[in-house]
Amino acid sequence: DLTSVRASEATPADLVILTVKTTGLDQALKTMERVVGPNTLIASLCNGITSEQKIAERFGWEHTVLGICQGMDAVFLNGALTFTNAGEIRFGAAAGTDPATVAAIDELYTRCGIAHTVEDDIAHRMWAKLMLNDGINQTCMAYGGTYGSATEPGSEQRRCFVSAMREALAVANAEGVELTEADLTQMVHLIEGIDPTGMPSMAQDRIAQRKTEVEEFAGTICRLAAKHDIQVPQNDWLYQRIREIEGSNGKAAARGTPLAAASFFIFDQKSASQRLELRLRRLALIVATKGYTRTSQQRGRDQHANHDRGSPTRPLHTRDERGRRTKATKHQRDGGNGNISSIHKTTSSKRKTLFLKNQCAPHPYAQRTATVRALLTQTHT
Repeated sequence: DLTSVRASEATPADLVILTVKTTGLDQALKTMERVVGPNTLIASLCNGITSEQKIAERFGWEHTVLGICQGMDAVFLNGALTFTNAGEIRFGAAAGTDPATVAAIDELYTRCGIAHTVEDDIAHRMWAKLMLNDGINQTCMAYGGTYGSATEPGSEQRRCFVSAMREALAVANAEGVELTEADLTQMVHLIEGIDPTGMPSMAQDRIAQRKTEVEEFAGTICRLAAKHDIQVPQNDWLYQRIREIEGSNGKAAARGTPLAAASFFIFDQKSASQRLELRLRRLALIVATKGYTRTSQQRGRDQHANHDRGSPTRPLHTRDERGRRTKATKHQRDGGNGNISSIHKTTSSKRKTLFLKNQCAPHPYAQRTATVRALLTQTHT
């Protein structure tokens, strides 16, 4: 079962997987303080190249790994999460990471069936992902585009997409990371191979009128470019254009950071000698708000108690409760444990659709959250 725990009452976890947008990272780090003990492992799947440094400044490098998610095309709009590609996790050791930390997380992901690769040069992979996000995320946000429109041959969006990535490549090289034109081409082909009607998280932010991760993308590239005296006009334009869009939206400006920050915690703390024997026993989805923290189940109950059909925070698919109970009963009769409460999976044409029983917040947290939530829930034992 998914147990509801306030952050103030939490105990140290075996593993914390951070799946927040970078705009919610500071709040998530505060939430983590009670659940990070001396043996807790930390894996960040945040976009960009700065989150792990912030984590390590607070909790140390020994048990922190560098990581990203890539290859997914999830879209979360109007209460439905859809995807055709689940993507995968890429992670590896920083200079100060204990090798046993990497081995323990690798073993857990393997046992859970979570697609992943341990990278010998994770810095290269993270910069390649930053280069991709710098191009595709910001282009789709600035133009209101999709993966298809951003890769259409000869289009202005494709020109912007590729130009922004070339500038990021130049900055990476100046930072000592050997990105090449082959890396850029690989990323373009990656986007060409996913659902053309899908869109990255920043394009979804534009639709939902949320603050974006532009500081992590163009902001990072522009700052480092200035340090190395490199001209990055495409990123300069994207930064200004996205800020204009955010500024024209009063809700985004007032909201500042996301309402909630989601993190996955795997409980049942063990000693360091047992770290390689991690078992996925209890999984909690933590929701961090400005003043307090609740898990998704607890918040769902609060929403039911204060149901407002006009509110964007009302729980999703409450009318399907009887159907879920029926499915749980059948699942238990077929040999399962009857616990399907956290996720309801259906199929819509060739795309998979995931409906969250208890919506942790009225906003999605980018594709990496969807991928980890789906995979961890499906493998929960």
